[in-house]
Amino acid sequence: TKYGDAMFSGCTNLTSIKIPNWDVAGGTTFEDMFNNCHKLESLDLSSFTSTSLITNMATMFYSCKALTHLNLSSFDTTNLTMANAMFRDCTSLKELDLTSFDTSKITISKYMFEGWSSSQKVYITSKWTLGTNFPPTFISTFANIIAKYKFDQNTYENFIPTFNSDFTDYNI
Repeated sequence: TKYGDAMFSGCTNLTSIKIPNWDVAGGTTFEDMFNNCHKLESLDLSSFTSTSLITNMATMFYSCKALTHLNLSSFDTTNLTMANAMFRDCTSLKELDLTSFDTSKITISKYMFEGWSSSQKVYITSKWTLGTNFPPTFISTFANIIAKYKFDQNTYENFIPTFNSDFTDYNI
């Protein structure tokens, strides 16, 4: 079941949207949902419930260049398999809290954070596993930007990422 697939994609003049209490139970994809919403500035999706069946969030926020605030705190990503280019070119987003994300089933993640600058930060937890599901291109990109990431001070105060020599495994 496609639920939200490309729903707002290409709404280039959309600056804000309010989506209260949206139960997306039964849906499987959010692909391209806000893709190319170039003027969208703030988006609070914390009211989304029942996201555990969503498997595809590819290019969901791709090229949301004006986005400065994004709340995904209610997202249950335990079945997410596709996250390629999900946050690609979100150049105005200075901080992104992905502490609710579980990446253990992701198999496609290429370009997930492509276009991010050194001033942008992503918050993650140990639910982020970057093992063989993540291609070397993602791992090397992640390794290059890992210094920009700010982690929960209670858990990752002395965080040091380690990679094996061919970038196929990532350990927290």
